[in-house]
Amino acid sequence: MKKIWLFIHENLIRKQRVYLLIVIENQGSSPGQPGFKMAVTEDGRLKGSVGGGQSEYQMVEMTKKELAKEKPEIFFKHEIHKDDATTDKSGMICSGEQWVAFYPLDENDLPLVSNIKNAIETGEKGLLHFSQDGISFNKGNRVRHQHKNPVTSPTEWEYFEETGNANKLYIFGAGHVGLALSQIMSH
Repeated sequence: MKKIWLFIHENLIRKQRVYLLIVIENQGSSPGQPGFKMAVTEDGRLKGSVGGGQSEYQMVEMTKKELAKEKPEIFFKHEIHKDDATTDKSGMICSGEQWVAFYPLDENDLPLVSNIKNAIETGEKGLLHFSQDGISFNKGNRVRHQHKNPVTSPTEWEYFEETGNANKLYIFGAGHVGLALSQIMSH
């Protein structure tokens, strides 16, 4: 998460517009998991991933077209990863679905992005809120409950993410299984 926000921050300082893509929800076998993020700049540079493959390529191309507009907007994309899908077909066949929100950011968003980046760098607790209305960040807040279905319609969604949580894994035992598990979890 830190690298994405640092990348966005650096580009906004350079007065580059950026789209932040974030997977809000998934079902079944989907390459993107909730919280996966990708940033695409006006000059075509990328950071992160929302799942890869043909689906991600199409989203990047769509994002570049949006960034070419004078006033890019927040939008949402549902992708179905099934060969027999009649709508929202992604071109992938892993049999799942994912919902991706797209957020345009420019130099006016620099204070928000700076607050998020600083909180992540210092481990400060806070709550990121992604919705159809935009992105907000509240320092010190925590998720009080989890939404079972963050996507209620193509025009309404809500996703929360906490900052200040250290990712820690404790492995007991130093055998071959512990070694393999530590290697997998480091990624």
